[in-house]
Amino acid sequence: MMDAYYRNGELFLNKLGLKKEDLDEDVIKNNYIKPAREFLGYSNVGENAKENEVIKLLRRYFEISGKTTSILKSFQTSKNGKCSYCGDEGKVIENKSFIFPFERKVDSIVNENNRLAFCQKCAFTFYSAMAYLYKKRVEDKNLLFFFDSYDSQTLDSVTSEMKKLQDPSQYMEIKSSLIKTAHPYDTMVVTIYEFIKNLYDDYRENRDTLQLNSVSLYMVHGKEQIYYYNYIDGSTFQKISNFFFKIIDESINIFKKIEEKKSKPINLGAKDLVFYGFFNELITGDDKLSEKTRLREMFSHSMLEGKIDFIVLNEILMEKQKNKEKLPLYYTNFINNYMEAFNLDKESFERINSLGYSLGKSMKGTNLENYIWEIFRSRGEEQFLNSLVELQLKLQRTIDLRPINEYENWKEAKAILLNGIVNALYGDEKKE
Repeated sequence: MMDAYYRNGELFLNKLGLKKEDLDEDVIKNNYIKPAREFLGYSNVGENAKENEVIKLLRRYFEISGKTTSILKSFQTSKNGKCSYCGDEGKVIENKSFIFPFERKVDSIVNENNRLAFCQKCAFTFYSAMAYLYKKRVEDKNLLFFFDSYDSQTLDSVTSEMKKLQDPSQYMEIKSSLIKTAHPYDTMVVTIYEFIKNLYDDYRENRDTLQLNSVSLYMVHGKEQIYYYNYIDGSTFQKISNFFFKIIDESINIFKKIEEKKSKPINLGAKDLVFYGFFNELITGDDKLSEKTRLREMFSHSMLEGKIDFIVLNEILMEKQKNKEKLPLYYTNFINNYMEAFNLDKESFERINSLGYSLGKSMKGTNLENYIWEIFRSRGEEQFLNSLVELQLKLQRTIDLRPINEYENWKEAKAILLNGIVNALYGDEKKE
């Protein structure tokens, strides 16, 4: 993470026409306010802003000691030591959260002698990376993230595009979406989607030239001294981006067909039908937002790791059915395109989902609709299969169990099957 964050600092110094070797006390004095202005917004931090005012704003996102009253003095070397980054020996500066924010520091377990310390040049380079550190306040916690690439031109392009999502009226936090979030992973999924949507028009016909496989993403979320780290490598980031491009393609096509039919008023933009129609409905209950989106957060976490958590998705659908809530739209559009982007076993999913959908259609309008709960409550593989045999007798039809028997995880197969049944019984399944 240190190398990646350092590259962002070098990128911003390059914007200022500076290199590491140029950094001395005079250069730092003339430029130290600029990374903070970029991070917090030019309307919030003026050229002649007082340091105590800037520090007060930085405390919204970094854990800064009450004893710290000056940014500039933080770059004055105070003791002899070895730079934790470049390894040079000499005068060093103790790390502060606005220099390198991601040092794990818990006073009770971290010996002060093991804390990070940097030479003046490395310290200011790390500090400058703040310019390309993105943030979003999520409930009472901060989500911080940044991008990395060995290709400086690509990194520059990505950071430039991401800045379009920042809100100057909210200290340059990522703008709020129509999809309300309360957790870091679903916030990150929505942010990446909005980022790709912004790129869509420019790269719709030549998206292969957008080399996002060289771009990785680091995200940190937490409160005070307790942080959680996640890393999304370039391959995964490229696949997630391809997935979002694809569902925007489908959304536009579906939108055109709906407009042609003039069947229903559309409350969403043409690009947003599939993502908003599905993802925005992965909430359940009438509690506060953090509880309503608790399961969606788990689903989002798996998405960022290149997986579909069908078991969590089934929990959401069953809970929504129990509460008589609207089911997510465009289920198969969303899932199929994700599995295709990540080269997952789409064929097995389609076989089990189709079986479930067919069973749901057979059950619809009969006294067997509540039988979904018998299947849902089955606790072992044998009990699950027995519930399907019993359903077969009740429906007086043959159920081909081969897709389920051939699937490697019976719990996941059960979830996929149930999702298909529930969508057939209660969903307004949008599929084009």
